[in-house]
Amino acid sequence: MHVFVDAVVVKYVDCVVQQIRGWWIWAYYLNPMTWTTYGLVASQLGDVPNLVAQPDGSLISIADYVRTALGFEHYYIGWCVLISFGWCFFFRVVSAISLQYLNFQTR
Repeated sequence: MHVFVDAVVVKYVDCVVQQIRGWWIWAYYLNPMTWTTYGLVASQLGDVPNLVAQPDGSLISIADYVRTALGFEHYYIGWCVLISFGWCFFFRVVSAISLQYLNFQTR
């Protein structure tokens, strides 16, 4: 079951990135879910040396497949964590400022 879920996530991410128009790619990179998915796929599959068969019959390691087909690099996990925490910090600051200055309780 775990292998099936990984395959679906990897294929979904690959299809999404290929279908985005060039002028909308900024929205993809500003989405926190992008960095979460990137970090999960890169950390779980980016260093797996097991071989899998491709449709043409050749063998390739899972790490190489993730690197070549999706462009996910294993060394980029640190940036994914940093960006994800940055998003959490940004939303926390925005909500704190909003609660402080947008007081709608008038008497």
